[in-house]
Amino acid sequence: MQQEFFAILGNDLKAVTGSSDQINNFIDRVKEQVRKLETFSYDVFNPEYMGEWKQTFTNFGSQIDALETETTNLIGNTFKEKLTSSDGAFELLSKFKNVETRPKIQEELSNKYKNVLEQYLKELNDMEELFNANKERPPIPNNMPTNSGSIAWARSIITRIKTPIDKFKSKHDILTRYDEGMKSAQTYVRIAKQLTEVHEKDIFDKWKQANTSEAIKFLKDPILTKEGNGEN
Repeated sequence: MQQEFFAILGNDLKAVTGSSDQINNFIDRVKEQVRKLETFSYDVFNPEYMGEWKQTFTNFGSQIDALETETTNLIGNTFKEKLTSSDGAFELLSKFKNVETRPKIQEELSNKYKNVLEQYLKELNDMEELFNANKERPPIPNNMPTNSGSIAWARSIITRIKTPIDKFKSKHDILTRYDEGMKSAQTYVRIAKQLTEVHEKDIFDKWKQANTSEAIKFLKDPILTKEGNGEN
């Protein structure tokens, strides 16, 4: 029973929930309930103490059920309100997929992919807003050429939005089972096209036009020039 809780109540869940103190409290309470069983003062096989044992075991079951409910609520609230990374949350669910834990906790975890996709949609929208706000003057190093720097910056955004969806593809039905999955895939494709087929192409076309015009101008200039008045 302890392992069913400890398999979930670890550093991975702490990282996603940001609730280390609360999780440590859950762990201590599980240990305390087990300790009460292990240190039962009387012989559990003696009928004289059967009433005390039943009461102790009933209390143990009630406390464990309460802890299971509190852990389930913590996971539910975290995935609904506190997620900061769809990538990290998906990794957590993937790790816990085959972990043997309490039934309510396992059921809660299996229903959290929808929240992960909602977080990913939020990240996509944030990245699109970031791009639109800075595409004319992107934040690039001073020693980097403007055009290549702008392209590198746009590609860094693509990398940030591509990493999660590549991982989602490992769970084949996540993008098709939920409406948020279909919307995420469509939004990703639209933004990726905007960053590459539109943004990069626009930069290249402007560069090509400017440099072609300049090259034609230079080609028209005379290669040789006469110095002085031409007299010997």
